[in-house]
Amino acid sequence: FVADSFANEVKGKKGLARIVKATGYSIDGFKAAYKFEAAFRQVIWLNLLLFTVIIFMPFNVSAIMVLVIASFLSLIVELINTGIEASVDHTST
Repeated sequence: FVADSFANEVKGKKGLARIVKATGYSIDGFKAAYKFEAAFRQVIWLNLLLFTVIIFMPFNVSAIMVLVIASFLSLIVELINTGIEASVDHTST
């Protein structure tokens, strides 16, 4: 298809180089979120506190996994919320 070749030209990097670039962009995004979003910083520090408690408390493996997954979900939801807020702030007055 002609559309496929045009899309591939526009996209740029392929393979491992694309993964490396995407990782760099993701790291930059996490740095920006930490620098500019107080709620994201709070969630990070609360999760670090949670991980510290998990180390010293005698939880079974399934409880530890539930706590770790919940902490990562809270980070993901906070980043989604930040993205929605940024897009609304960008498009509205």
